[in-house]
Amino acid sequence: MRGGSRHYYNVRILIAAVLCALCLSAATPDADIERDIRARFAKSKISSNGFEVRVRNGTATLTGRTEVIQHKGVATRLAKSGGAAKVDNRIEISAGARSKASTQLSRVRQTPRTEVPENKPDAKQELAPPPIRRAVVKH
Repeated sequence: MRGGSRHYYNVRILIAAVLCALCLSAATPDADIERDIRARFAKSKISSNGFEVRVRNGTATLTGRTEVIQHKGVATRLAKSGGAAKVDNRIEISAGARSKASTQLSRVRQTPRTEVPENKPDAKQELAPPPIRRAVVKH
């Protein structure tokens, strides 16, 4: 091996080591993730709930209580988009919100699917495909 090729080999190893160190240091600290999640919560409609956020080893733990059942899912999505690798959602949904959701669900299940809403004309006309236009080629 000549001296020039050995130098080239050492430089390649050094570059690989630096790149590995950069990749390892690129992991976002828990405090930064927590700050980002809190900022996302503050900008959204769920800010009124005052959810608590704790991040440890990339896992966000969410706690609090809500009157709107959808806010629990929104909190999870915001935490993931804020950089959390995993989310432990411990947000409690109030009894009133559960009762309201249950009532609405039972109404949906009681409505027969064969009914056509009053504001729509004949359903068969809506499902008919549009007429096919054929191209006319002139010679």
